[in-house]
Amino acid sequence: MGLPLSPALKEMIAEAERRGISIPTEKETIEQREKREKEFEEKQRRAWQTGMKKKFWEEYSIWPDGKPEKFIFRDWQPSIQENVQAAKYVARQTLDITNELIKQKQRYNVVFIGTPGVGKTSLALAMADRFREANKFVMFVSTTELKRMYDNRIEKKDINHRLENTINWMKKAEVLILDDFGTEGIGRDNVRVDMQNGMYEVVNARKGKITIVTTNNRIEELKAMYDPKIISRLIPRNRDHQVIFKSMEDVRDV
Repeated sequence: MGLPLSPALKEMIAEAERRGISIPTEKETIEQREKREKEFEEKQRRAWQTGMKKKFWEEYSIWPDGKPEKFIFRDWQPSIQENVQAAKYVARQTLDITNELIKQKQRYNVVFIGTPGVGKTSLALAMADRFREANKFVMFVSTTELKRMYDNRIEKKDINHRLENTINWMKKAEVLILDDFGTEGIGRDNVRVDMQNGMYEVVNARKGKITIVTTNNRIEELKAMYDPKIISRLIPRNRDHQVIFKSMEDVRDV
């Protein structure tokens, strides 16, 4: 049975409908109300999740040119490499790791090791695409740009504030990509102390999360640059979680 509607209430309902808002005018059962409230909460949760996923990728990430990049597995072209089989292998290994992390809900770090231009970042971005499809909060950080922020933090106070926020979001991201890790120093003395401290904060807080590292350096070189506690928490020792780009050439100009 419908509720008795006053002229004022009728006008409110009409105005709400003009704005696309539906207002029930019949008494609800307890079950109907609980269902409606549950659906509303789920809708709010999905909206929040979508908004945060976008913020981690577009707003919180540190991109080399300031704009998000995109690469998917279908974009990978083994034929542009002289060693086609090697190119196919790293793509298949990366896809298998991605499926394991998403479908089997595993949690471990992944490292891409190889010379510049062989496609390490591209495959890391392909992983990110799959994670974002699975509604994960994914953050991309160019360590080269991160070092630049540390270099300028004293002179530019706004950068210092942004840097603090960046470290905070790096801790919280469900999936964090550290791109070109190691380019910020040749020897351990060349990596800023405050950057080492910040990186330790991040890796120490990311237990149970996924961190993906791309680097042009050998693991031994990274150990010479950073405190061993950072590398032991960041670089996986399991060879199955290391994607090594052997016998592959720089194809950036192809």
